[in-house]
Amino acid sequence: MLALKDVSAISFREASGKSLGYAVHASQTKKALKRIGVSFSDDAKVVFHQMAAAGLEREEGKLNVLYTAWESELLPPQYIEGAKQADLIICVSDFVTNTFKRYLPKKPIVTVPLGVDINLFEYK
Repeated sequence: MLALKDVSAISFREASGKSLGYAVHASQTKKALKRIGVSFSDDAKVVFHQMAAAGLEREEGKLNVLYTAWESELLPPQYIEGAKQADLIICVSDFVTNTFKRYLPKKPIVTVPLGVDINLFEYK
């Protein structure tokens, strides 16, 4: 599987104007990607969708990565259909990862926490 650290340029899609939470996180994600040397280009082979799964519009001929969150154990149909369009799903927590895996067990899904070291902080 292609590792994001091996990608020099990506197309970045976000839920700007549709969700304040995603817009805030997207701005921080862009800064972090720039710090590790990733540039942004609409011609890139990888499309990074940072949004609710229901908003994903697949770009054919490219690797479509969905970075998303969700707050329930149940996914609505539009989230399932959107997530099916992704080649890889990155979730913000194990809870979100486990939720998506219940609905899409064969889809590559990984957890990338939002800057929280789970070895230092535990949920209580």
